[in-house]
Amino acid sequence: MHSVNVGVFLMSFCRFMKMDEEEIIQVGVVGMLHDIGKMQIATEVLK
Repeated sequence: MHSVNVGVFLMSFCRFMKMDEEEIIQVGVVGMLHDIGKMQIATEVLK
């Protein structure tokens, strides 16, 4: 749920900044995927 919230908050911020709709969608997707790189990192390293 965290990643979805990040995407939604980023999209809202982008709309506030009057960004282009295509860019807003891209930023929303990136926000949802922002933690994907952490999947392969050991928990001990993340903490």
